Amino acid sequence: MAFLPEGAKPLFNRVGTAPGVLLSHDGVEIACLPGVPAEMKDIFDSYVVGLISREEAPVFEVVYEVRGLPEAKIAPFVERLANRHPRFYVKSHPKGFEGESLIEIQIKGRGEGLLKELDEIVMEVEGELRRSNAKFKRK
Repeated sequence: MAFLPEGAKPLFNRVGTAPGVLLSHDGVEIACLPGVPAEMKDIFDSYVVGLISREEAPVFEVVYEVRGLPEAKIAPFVERLANRHPRFYVKSHPKGFEGESLIEIQIKGRGEGLLKELDEIVMEVEGELRRSNAKFKRK
């Protein structure tokens, strides 16, 4: 709480003592917030919401619902996909229960010029799911 990274700006904490920290790197602003929920919420509402609302870049998202494959089988593919497309958030989310495998694969990106890359990802995901013989649908 006593030191900030070089070039960082403190974000005042009205609820507790740990400040938030605002860093800028390669044109991207990074907000680091304390872990105490009330403190984090106060700093988020006071500072971070304003940063986010300035963002006008389009958001692209595709979500697939996959049945019949456990997450352990999907995870290596999702990891490879995320590594090949670092401008996108790629994540699997287990939704089923014991005896029924239901996984969501979420692909999300924000920024100009991502639509073509998203189309490539969609083709890659659907091809992989067809080869696995999983039942899937795009939500």
